[in-house]
Amino acid sequence: MENAKYHKGRPFDTAKGNWKKGDLYQACVKFKVPGVSSTDLKATIWAALKKHIDEHIPPAIVEMARTRGYHLCMSMLDLRVNVLLQLKQALEARRQKLRQLKVQREQEAKERINVAKLRERQDLETRRQAGP
Repeated sequence: MENAKYHKGRPFDTAKGNWKKGDLYQACVKFKVPGVSSTDLKATIWAALKKHIDEHIPPAIVEMARTRGYHLCMSMLDLRVNVLLQLKQALEARRQKLRQLKVQREQEAKERINVAKLRERQDLETRRQAGP
């Protein structure tokens, strides 16, 4: 599986950080998250619950694959390779664009030089024709 956002989505009933404090606490009770009480701050409850979710609740697509008998393994190396390949492609595209800009600027500079030389020749011709 590639590193697409839709491959990381949790099940719809998974708690989210924008839930109310009471709902987050009920989710902690449901999942038996240790060290959380109803008097804790919402940020504290969410931090503990998020850690539990990240460690114990797989993405929805992984769960779907497991129910059909597949075994999924995501290694950080694969994810790093994908990220590095994307960075390399972006860098190469940028280099190509810079090369094109450089060639374009060189052509424009040559044209300006040619125009300046032509004007200089025309000025010399007009001076010669005007006489001494």
